Amino acid sequence: MTSTEIILLAICIFLGFLVLSYLLMNFLIVPLIISKKIYRHWLVRETKEDWGHRCSDETNYEQRLMWDAGIAWAEKHKDVKKPVHIVSDGYNLYGEYFDFGYDKSVIIVPGRTETWTYSYFYAPSYERAGYNVLVIDKRAHGFSDGRYGDMGKFSSIDIINWAKMIHEQYGINNITLHGICIGCSICLYAYNRPECPDYVNRLVVEGMFTTFYDSFYRHMKEQKRPTHPYCWMIMKYAQHNTHENYIHEGPIFEVKNCKKPVLFLFTTQDHYTYPEEAKAFLEKCGSKQKKLVWFEKGLHSHIRINNEEAYDKAIADFTEETK
Repeated sequence: MTSTEIILLAICIFLGFLVLSYLLMNFLIVPLIISKKIYRHWLVRETKEDWGHRCSDETNYEQRLMWDAGIAWAEKHKDVKKPVHIVSDGYNLYGEYFDFGYDKSVIIVPGRTETWTYSYFYAPSYERAGYNVLVIDKRAHGFSDGRYGDMGKFSSIDIINWAKMIHEQYGINNITLHGICIGCSICLYAYNRPECPDYVNRLVVEGMFTTFYDSFYRHMKEQKRPTHPYCWMIMKYAQHNTHENYIHEGPIFEVKNCKKPVLFLFTTQDHYTYPEEAKAFLEKCGSKQKKLVWFEKGLHSHIRINNEEAYDKAIADFTEETK
């Protein structure tokens, strides 16, 4: 090999190294670093102040209205409010129980980053239907223990233990689960668990997503954040810490196992669960008592603030039909 050929070979090797380094840096190392930062920002609670008892979006007019209305409702009924606590799967979990003296209760499970104060807004729907109300801080939210936000496959056991607490301490034999956003997933998994008691006998879900990956991807896209390969990497970080498969597991795969009554509440304006997906939930649901109610107004998790009378009627009708 001549000296010229050796030089050309060295140049090719060097250029190849540069290209490979560029590809590794931009398509693997940088995405891994950025994905981890996004994951820790959105799905990991670093301190108890994160995901606490405050309005999660002060800039959103409807969110603020919901917050203020909920706080006013709780203040109005503070005389029947009781602090409650359980230990579930090693986690100290906290909530508030509004005991109106009825023989039925609802457990309201809010979405990601939301606490029991957010759930106050939905409580009047059930108070008017003759229910006591339990609002809770999920794992890693509010006053409850935990660090990682999850999809609910494992934290669903907490809902079972909350239901047992209501049954044992207050003698309630008729319990409804009401989930909003990720609360839907948690409640659905709880509803389908083999150890779910018979006295947990109906499920109401608002804005249930197909998989957490789909929902997160659409959030990222809406906010004009990078999606590929970041969303996939973020889900893998989450899976490592929670042992849940956020891509290939989720409500759209779990709903077929549902055998007891279910009410699906959806809005045509939801950017995270599309109308065809909402219809798929109804079709795939294994329950013989299933119902889907559409609302024309309201973004994701904002149905009731735009349709209070119709929303409360849908719940009253469903609970009466399945009593």
